[in-house]
Amino acid sequence: MFVHLHTRSWFSFRAGASSPKALVAEAARLGMSSMAITDRHGVYGVVRFQQACKEHGIQHVFGAEVPIQTPGAPAERDLVLIARNRNGYANLCQLLTLAHLNGAARDTRDRPFIDLDTLSTYHSDLFCLTGSDEGMLYPLLDGGHWHQTQEWTGHLQDIFDERLFIEATHGRRKGDDKRLGRIIRLSKQTGIPLVATGDVRYATPSHYWRYDLLTCIRNGITVYDDHPERPANAMAFVQPEAELKRRGLPHDALHRSGDIATACEIDLIPGEIIPPGALLPDGKTSEDVLQQKIEIGFARRYPEGSEHREEAKVRLRKEIGIITDLDIQDFFLVVNEVIEEAQRRGIRCLGRGSAANSIVTYLLDITRVCPIEHNLLFERFLHRGRKGTPDIDLDFDSSRRQEIISWMEERFGVDHTGMAATIDRYLTKSAVQDTAKALGWPAEMAVQMSKRCSHAPPTETYNATHIENIAGGASPLLRILLAASTGLLECPRHLGQHSGGMVLTREPMRQFSPLQASANGVRIVQFDKHDLEFLGLIKLDVLGLRMLGTVSEAREIVADKQDITIDLDALPFDDDRVYDMICEGDVLGLFQIESPAQMSTGARIQARTMQDLIKQISLVRPGPIQGGLIHPFIRRHKGLEPVRYDHPILKEILEDTYGVIVFQEQVLEVAHRFAGWSLDEADSFRRLMSRFRDATEMESMRDGFVESAMKNGASRKVANRVFDQVSKFVGYGFCRSHAASFALTVYHSAYLKAYHPAAFFAGLMQHRPGMYAQMTLEQDARRHGVRILVPDVNTSGLRFDLEMVQSVWAIRKPLTSVKGVSDGTARNVILERENAPFVGLEDFFHRVPAAGNELKALARAGAFDQLEGANRTVLYKLQVLTRQYVKSSTKNNYSRTSPGTTLLDTTTLHAKDIPALPGITLRTRLEWDLRTHGGPRVHPMVVLRQFLSDFEIRPVDMARQFGTTLPYDERKPPIITVAGLVMFRQRPGTAKGTMFIFLEDESGFIQCICKPDVRDALGKVLTESALIIRGALQAVGPWRGIMVEKAWALSGVIGGYKGRPGGHSFGRDDREIVFEKDVPKRSKTTSRSVK
Repeated sequence: MFVHLHTRSWFSFRAGASSPKALVAEAARLGMSSMAITDRHGVYGVVRFQQACKEHGIQHVFGAEVPIQTPGAPAERDLVLIARNRNGYANLCQLLTLAHLNGAARDTRDRPFIDLDTLSTYHSDLFCLTGSDEGMLYPLLDGGHWHQTQEWTGHLQDIFDERLFIEATHGRRKGDDKRLGRIIRLSKQTGIPLVATGDVRYATPSHYWRYDLLTCIRNGITVYDDHPERPANAMAFVQPEAELKRRGLPHDALHRSGDIATACEIDLIPGEIIPPGALLPDGKTSEDVLQQKIEIGFARRYPEGSEHREEAKVRLRKEIGIITDLDIQDFFLVVNEVIEEAQRRGIRCLGRGSAANSIVTYLLDITRVCPIEHNLLFERFLHRGRKGTPDIDLDFDSSRRQEIISWMEERFGVDHTGMAATIDRYLTKSAVQDTAKALGWPAEMAVQMSKRCSHAPPTETYNATHIENIAGGASPLLRILLAASTGLLECPRHLGQHSGGMVLTREPMRQFSPLQASANGVRIVQFDKHDLEFLGLIKLDVLGLRMLGTVSEAREIVADKQDITIDLDALPFDDDRVYDMICEGDVLGLFQIESPAQMSTGARIQARTMQDLIKQISLVRPGPIQGGLIHPFIRRHKGLEPVRYDHPILKEILEDTYGVIVFQEQVLEVAHRFAGWSLDEADSFRRLMSRFRDATEMESMRDGFVESAMKNGASRKVANRVFDQVSKFVGYGFCRSHAASFALTVYHSAYLKAYHPAAFFAGLMQHRPGMYAQMTLEQDARRHGVRILVPDVNTSGLRFDLEMVQSVWAIRKPLTSVKGVSDGTARNVILERENAPFVGLEDFFHRVPAAGNELKALARAGAFDQLEGANRTVLYKLQVLTRQYVKSSTKNNYSRTSPGTTLLDTTTLHAKDIPALPGITLRTRLEWDLRTHGGPRVHPMVVLRQFLSDFEIRPVDMARQFGTTLPYDERKPPIITVAGLVMFRQRPGTAKGTMFIFLEDESGFIQCICKPDVRDALGKVLTESALIIRGALQAVGPWRGIMVEKAWALSGVIGGYKGRPGGHSFGRDDREIVFEKDVPKRSKTTSRSVK
């Protein structure tokens, strides 16, 4: 029986070309009973490989190509190591871990290695094959180095003894016959048995092209270049035993592969959750400790006489029963440990995600939302049929998140922790770009081809037309590009790091996965979250949330400056002042509801309760937006249309959302209670729906849903109507528990903004959790009566802080906010002034060893204004001091802070050296402020206000007068013209081509909506940093927007952003921070252009 023991999948990251599933399917088609996966330098694909083997009924064998470094060898060479059992697998993982960490230690992460001493330490229960072309043996044989060959095999024989085999392959290449003869001769002379392999790189010959293309991409060459790693033919596929026999591979070598496979037995998928071990007192079980903690939490959360106490008792018994049946008490205790440690350190944290559906997590302080009060469904979090691990996301103050991660590594041990990985796969843009370069197009053109592609395949009409235009027209090579790049889709490119998923194991990590260093030095496992779930491992998402940092900072400032202690967790959720602010649209800086889309939706909903906030947060998501569910919800919320239900069961599920599906839990309940599916089936349906983007794929699920619903008593007509309703929710949506947890932070941030605006904005500017620029935040702070003070060398610290100015709190910007000033220099300034305040620029210059560019940045930022006045003299003085210092230090060889420096040695300013200089103009001040600390003392639009007024172009806040002091008729909305800086622009995928532009002036901001036809007509104008916009005013409650009809570029002003919508930059490619020298004092814009 022959078994393929040397097989790469596409998890060899561009060194293999077929998925584990495709490899196994081909082996099964050929009637093989077993197969091994031996990916390059990792076990990345073993979970999917085992699943595929189980599906096809064949035995799985696990191994890997492990790189060995030997003295005198020019590079690392690979051995194929195959795990006999779980101990062998653990040793394989340990070897791979050490190899990757060795590579990272010498700054060559792409070249991992171990030495023979390490191999000899972790060799037990591993079979060793000497390897093929990438191994040490074949190059030695091909070079005729017989002595070194025997020496090398001798070293391996000393380590592995009878578990060592010489790998024999034949790929029908030139020289393979001669090499095979030498291999057979070596086996006879050394007594080391042969084992035959196919040295597989892809499943079938049809995948050969992909392997060749990936090889070119990996090596940075084109398909026209020769390279030793490029395949000579298409023979590295899964071949039957008979074919290998015809090539001369010995019979016993072929069958020995089957003997090795038979000796291997490993099962990595346990079918149960394996939580890490909790810390337990002596004599106590995890059940005892969990019960004790729950009882304490219950007494605190639901005291005698509380509203939900009796219902909570029933719910708690149910949850504890399921947790006990699944035997995952330790999991909850471990998460509770993490929360308690954060609380002990004073780090604000919040559990969210589906975990908030659980009363147990609420009682353990993991989450802060009562699941009964908010009608949260426990089954969305956990049920007896659930196959994966429970999902708990923990948000921490982002500035202190690393503290918790470091503690977790210390608490559980570095051998039991690692960050989850992500598999970066080829998507359309990366596939087009890499393929184009490999086919010979210049790199710049390849980038242009990929840049504007959508997520659809390259062959889709829009993408194909765009690529053809860049390529200069249709051609046979272009057809190859489109087909080849499409064929790369979903193929793994490299391993990435999960944003916060920390894996915790009861047994050492090597029992499950190797660890390797990410680009930033973090130790990551070799599996993504889906594989970890099948392994039964716990992935705890330890995430940093900047808004939690903002809230914590604001609380600390209020406590420090005003001696007021704010217990956010004890706040009632019925504060009219908070809801008034939200309803008025004063939400800039607030968590989750500050975006223009949320502003618009919030104006319509007019939230007055926490439940309203939860629904508002959840509506502005791809699922409800793409399904067109927002407008029906709002109309029903306002009583403008009746609420109807197609079935009585749906009323029970959807009553509080007016018959509209808003939450993921509602999808699950519809599938479970209406369609009659089991919870496991319903949860799988919910998960699949959240990933579907194609209406055809969604439609393929209709029959199963309808048939099941009919068995549950629904008519076919009603079942189809309900499926239509559910199918509108396709795409990402919030679960109710997730939204409830987020709504808590929304409320906390709103409370702080309403009652303590100065402290709130100081925290906001320090942590910058949102999407708005510093200038916009400062303008909003001023609208709330908060003055902004520029950095100052005698008063600024390292963080944004408050100062009392004329009996009102003002925000003082820190020295660290000055661009170009290092944290080290800022600290030195603060430490030095502890000795004595600075009395002038000259005093500062001699006491603080700052670089010349740092001194200039401080001067331009205004940090010396209190000492020297706000004029150009400061910069001139700096020039004189620096010139004198350079001349003197060159002569006397000392620094200006050298011990023993005397007054005679130091540089000195004389009045005669400083001429009278003109003051700083407003334009120069604006430039300097924007360059140095991002927030000008006055808004840049004031420069053009008189000019704009001359042409009846009004400030943005005039739009708010319509519908209040001025009449507004939505049937005939007024046409207004405004001008402002573009602070960001968006074109969401859910908006069907509509572009949104956020325009700001000194009076406020407004959202400008540009429909696709107008957007196309205006073209490049919309990429400018400042615009004049004319259009119909839209007014809904406090929200105002403009439906763009015309737009003109506005020059003569700075502070806005040029760019195209898209990506994380929100269309902010370049910021205008310098006035054009040739621009007239008013503007290039003329009356003719505006008219």
